[in-house]
Amino acid sequence: MTVMKYTIAFLIMLSSFKLSAQNVGVGTTTPAERLDVNGNINVTGTIKANGVDGQPNQALMKNAAGVLAWGDLCDFKSMATFMVGPGTWTVPASVTKIMVEAWGAGGGGSNIGGGGGGGYVRAIFTVTPGDIISYAIGAGGDGMNGALFGVAGGASTVTVGGYTVTANGGAGGTGSSTNAIVALGGQGSVTGAPVNRNFIVLTGASGKISMNDFITRGSTIYEHASG
Repeated sequence: MTVMKYTIAFLIMLSSFKLSAQNVGVGTTTPAERLDVNGNINVTGTIKANGVDGQPNQALMKNAAGVLAWGDLCDFKSMATFMVGPGTWTVPASVTKIMVEAWGAGGGGSNIGGGGGGGYVRAIFTVTPGDIISYAIGAGGDGMNGALFGVAGGASTVTVGGYTVTANGGAGGTGSSTNAIVALGGQGSVTGAPVNRNFIVLTGASGKISMNDFITRGSTIYEHASG
């Protein structure tokens, strides 16, 4: 009687699987892959990709060869930020690639309009541990009153080997209401040997001219400025 119970249980268990041309289906009678599961999967152990287990904070993905493998979502796991300068930074041990981001400073505003935003540059470089990276951080431009133009923002630069990454500062706000000129945003650039195309350059937003509206309420005149 006991043997019969085990046999029935075994047959019931097998009935939930479907074998088709060496494909195994769980929850499906038409498995399209070697193992085709229709439903959720609960794993209490680990998952290996081609015999290799993943490391903490890695994700399962396809590599450049199209093979499933564990890998990092981002190559850059550490960050060094510099708010003032000039200065230098030494490439740490075991680091062979860095991504540089630089922002130019914004231009100062005026009575007539706002200053332009600073430019932005992002570039990726191959480096060697011990390399010296030099940088300079631009300062924001001063605002001005009266008929004076706002002061332009300073440029931020980073030099890596034969390359120089430059994020220029924005122009200062215009000082004249006659033929008012919009303060242009700073631009970015990468100079040096032209073989490195792995960079992004964005121009800062332009400053806006102030717009004045006059509203009369009874005997009182109100001036509203925006921009």
